Amino acid sequence: GDMLRAAVAAGSDVGVKAKEYMESGQLVPDEVIIGVVKDRLAQQDCLERGWLLDGFPRTRAQADAMREALIVPDAFLLLDVPDSALVERVVGRRTDPVTGKIYHMTFSPPETDEIAARLTQRADDTEEKVVTRLENYHKNLNPILEVYKDIVVKIDGNRNKDKIYEDVATKLEEGRPKALKIIISGAPASGKGTQCENIRAQFGVVHLSTGDMLRAAVAAESEVGLQAKSFMESGQLVPDEVIIGIINERLKQSDCQKRGWLLDGFPRTRAQADALAAAGIVADIFILLDVPDSALVERVVGRRTDPVTGKIYHMKFSPPETEEIKARLTQRADDTEEKVVTRLENYHKNLAPIIEVYEDIMVRIPGDRNKAEVYSDVTKSLTRVQKYEIVFVLGGPGCGKGTQCAKISSTFGYCHLSAGDLLRAERNSGSPLAEMINSYIAEGKIVPAEITVGLLRSAMRKANVRKFLVDGFPRNEDNLNCWFSIMGKTSYVLYTLFFDAPDSVMEERIMERSKTSGRIDDNIETIRKRLRTFHEGTMPVVDKLRLMGVVREVSAVPPPSVVFAGVVPLFKGAILSQPFGRTLAMIKPDAVGAGKAEAIIDVLESQGFVIVGRKSETLSRLRAEEFYAEHKGKGFYSELIDFMTSGESIALLLEKEDAIKGYRKAM
Repeated sequence: GDMLRAAVAAGSDVGVKAKEYMESGQLVPDEVIIGVVKDRLAQQDCLERGWLLDGFPRTRAQADAMREALIVPDAFLLLDVPDSALVERVVGRRTDPVTGKIYHMTFSPPETDEIAARLTQRADDTEEKVVTRLENYHKNLNPILEVYKDIVVKIDGNRNKDKIYEDVATKLEEGRPKALKIIISGAPASGKGTQCENIRAQFGVVHLSTGDMLRAAVAAESEVGLQAKSFMESGQLVPDEVIIGIINERLKQSDCQKRGWLLDGFPRTRAQADALAAAGIVADIFILLDVPDSALVERVVGRRTDPVTGKIYHMKFSPPETEEIKARLTQRADDTEEKVVTRLENYHKNLAPIIEVYEDIMVRIPGDRNKAEVYSDVTKSLTRVQKYEIVFVLGGPGCGKGTQCAKISSTFGYCHLSAGDLLRAERNSGSPLAEMINSYIAEGKIVPAEITVGLLRSAMRKANVRKFLVDGFPRNEDNLNCWFSIMGKTSYVLYTLFFDAPDSVMEERIMERSKTSGRIDDNIETIRKRLRTFHEGTMPVVDKLRLMGVVREVSAVPPPSVVFAGVVPLFKGAILSQPFGRTLAMIKPDAVGAGKAEAIIDVLESQGFVIVGRKSETLSRLRAEEFYAEHKGKGFYSELIDFMTSGESIALLLEKEDAIKGYRKAM
């Protein structure tokens, strides 16, 4: 109703059509209503925030029309209330014509007899009419539920409103990425305290320090708390296994389970890191605040405390307001340069072995900057961890994507989603989409992007994990644009893995597969249609993504084991970093041979690049051809391969904000 009135007021095309029907006293046809709904859902607020469609569709025809218009919800909430309760609710309903307030004679009666005397009842709020309306509702409901059977969430609506909403909120939360689990580490005076407070305030996680947890466990007299107390009272250090027990106990509490947690400054040793892992305590991200020792010494040595107010000052960065305050400031006994240097030596000695445990989830953030700049990087990293991590996997039909995805999934823990398999499963499910999908596939056409993205999103939510290989998608620019429109807020694309093979190889493989696959599309005519579609639709997407610097290309011609050997380094190198913050650079044989490599590295570092990986190698011809595959067929290709195999090259993995753009500028 609201959308119809708004469309009419706005004078949109569908609004003008709706107005004609309304002014002539006719019901607005379903196709016009669907047009109004589709226009509204395409507006920016719905794209950014999502939408809640109230009381529609009311018939199977409307549900089918929504599907055909590619309006696909994530969930269908059904509030289930017995008819007897519904009749009682409606028949007892009354309206105060003076104030407009709605009462119920049983559940929310009028405050006075005077109000009761003037209440009115709607003409259709009689038992007879309510029963008729309910009969019509039930007649339409089951056919609608057939359309949405895979996403129906039935909620018991015959309870207290708050209890009902608790269930609604719980169901809508299911399938979303879980609450954050964070470890933050840094040397003394690295700024952990400030960053922890900001993280707690923005992301709602529970901030945990071992000291606070120890004291709370002792006060609660839990089993591990009593163990800790006995050590503390005897003046001994509490053993790691007791501390781990206290942490484990705390993380199991409901606030940590629901809101996530931030473990501050722990583990401090490799033994503690190993003990956390053995106890099944696994973080999503390990944040390392990296500050040069010279800056840390300056921060600590200049620190002073006001014994009157407890306020902490720094003689350089945050000096006292008056000479009177300055005169009474005190310095902690261990805030001398000598003691700070000793503490830092111990910190660094323990840090390297800890990093070995968390290297796959570690984000190193330069902490020698303005607090706001540091927190900006922290926010980017945490926001990224909350999103789904996506690796698109593309290649022509028969290139072996499925085989490689299975190997990647089992080796690196990614959930493999095949766009084609999801479409085939939906086609065979008997759902209203089946016939439409069948016709597209049989004709060798691409299924509309909204359907495919909807199926992928639904599968991702059901999988309840964070990292996905999306196999066979995006197949054209419409797919890519649709993905970012629907999934751009909740996912990020790590890169696109492209398996390259000649058409002749792919044709031969599929014809061999057709002997046992039983797939209707494994025939030579359909294969050639699919190859044409691939070259016309998908290759322009690969080229576009390649220009963005997010394509990793592997030759699919060798045997699967050889192909996978080329894939492995791509995933081993995919350690968490700032979004689009890495690029691969090659110092070529002539520069290496002339002794210029270190000078080039000095220039890169002076421009803010961090070298997170370095390897020297004389490329074989096969490796060079794989690396420069995008130039194959160009006039200079043969000379390029000869040159790149003529001597030692150095590959550098560089990290910096906007690394690709920065590297091109540097060159």
